[in-house]
Amino acid sequence: MVVQRRMGGRKLRILFTSSGYRVGGATMAMMHLAMGLAKLGHEPLILTSKPAPKYSLLFDRLRRASVRVISSGRDYRSILYWVWLFFKTIQTARAFGVDVVHCHGTKETVVVGAAAKLARKPVLYTLEGDPLIELQFAAAGTISRLFMRVLLSLGIWLADRVAACSNWLAAHFRARYRVDAVGVWNPIDYDRFSVVEGSGSASPVVLFVGRLERVKGVETLLYALGELKKAGRGDVVLCLVGEGGLRGHLERLSKELGVNGNVVFTGHVDDVARYLERSWVFVLPSLYEPFGMAAAEASAAGRPVIASSVGGLREVVKEGGTGYLFRPGDYRELSRLLMRVLDDAELRRRLGERGREYAKEFSSKRIAERYTELYLSILTHGQGQGRYSERHDAHWRHT
Repeated sequence: MVVQRRMGGRKLRILFTSSGYRVGGATMAMMHLAMGLAKLGHEPLILTSKPAPKYSLLFDRLRRASVRVISSGRDYRSILYWVWLFFKTIQTARAFGVDVVHCHGTKETVVVGAAAKLARKPVLYTLEGDPLIELQFAAAGTISRLFMRVLLSLGIWLADRVAACSNWLAAHFRARYRVDAVGVWNPIDYDRFSVVEGSGSASPVVLFVGRLERVKGVETLLYALGELKKAGRGDVVLCLVGEGGLRGHLERLSKELGVNGNVVFTGHVDDVARYLERSWVFVLPSLYEPFGMAAAEASAAGRPVIASSVGGLREVVKEGGTGYLFRPGDYRELSRLLMRVLDDAELRRRLGERGREYAKEFSSKRIAERYTELYLSILTHGQGQGRYSERHDAHWRHT
């Protein structure tokens, strides 16, 4: 293997940070990467705030995977945590001989990146999205957007290399911010989801997994469910896995559309694979999506995926191969695609098989190998705030 030859058997120590308060897609990607690096024989370390009780099993999985977890015992929202994180980064980087400090969050990158510079350690910053776009969906004010722009710029300035969780996001940052980012897909726990068997429950179940927020486009899915019911498919059950501030609104909307008897709200769950096993098809109707980890996990589980044609989802879903893409917000097109997939068992089987095979590209070990090459490049070629030649960038860009 190229990575092993270049390493010469050397173990790399990579330092990450994590919020134990709220674990979303970006944090899960980082954790999967840490576990993938451990599989390769590296030594990942994670500095984290006090984990919320509902995430205790997740942090236990990290420890069992030989990832060293160092917790402050303080709440993520406390200023004392951020003070601890700054000084603990310096101490840990020096004491453990950390090779690279790898940051994922916008705020964390400023604090941890500055500490890493004091400890004379190189910084890799993986962009998990454009926070300014996300603030638009959250209807944030001008001051909040300006503050986030400052944090984003500082984080990029502190970084020696900048990566992005999809080719789309890398191109977006090159075009909008003139940041020389390189695309490396987010990893998933392929082994955990690829063991899902069967073709779903006896009755049709459509599954969504994600935050119940405007940006995820769940309203589109409810309207599509209403169209299915009008077309005589009142047997379809929509399972919404996740939590968020829009839940109350979505519950009211489902009643207005007359589909409340067909919708199940589960809240937060640890075992998403169990719900994938019961599903017939997975839908991710996001209005904005830098990558689409939930869609990749559904493919790994052998489920056809229908997703909106935005951002990184166009890389995760192969049109007509592993699923289908539709115009964001177009619930009528979504309902037609759902009807096609739900009515054809052979189509579901074929899309699912292709998806399971394609999802190997997102496995934690495979992505860890790509990041290992990037770490070695940083250590070999030195520091320099993400300067990439066209040749080097082309080497990293996924095809």
